[in-house]
Amino acid sequence: MSLPSSLVLGIHILMAMLLAGGGLAALLSNGVTAPALPRQTAIIGIVLLLTTGVNNFIARLGTGVPKGYHMWFGIKFLLALHILTMVFLVSGPNQTPEKRARLLKGVGVSAIAVVLISVYLNYLVTGAH
Repeated sequence: MSLPSSLVLGIHILMAMLLAGGGLAALLSNGVTAPALPRQTAIIGIVLLLTTGVNNFIARLGTGVPKGYHMWFGIKFLLALHILTMVFLVSGPNQTPEKRARLLKGVGVSAIAVVLISVYLNYLVTGAH
């Protein structure tokens, strides 16, 4: 993996941690949530995550992918869109603490699923030969 590709992957992982971190914290801390990201920060993070994700996906397709990769990637992408939507809604005004906690718990569950699917996708590409 080249240095630019590694940097793009690093930015992708950092943005995922930034956006999904509050959801994981809410899930593990029994409803106690961290302060919401400002809306501008959430939007910038969402744009960076989508941009670097598309770049990583296109780079991965260039190396060839095994059977089943596209199906699991589609599921991962839909779950990621769920996370991004919930982060955007949580960053908005007029959210009650109960609603924020509920939305962030959904983010946490989806984030765990995305990570598990990502591990499986990596296994498909690198270890299933």
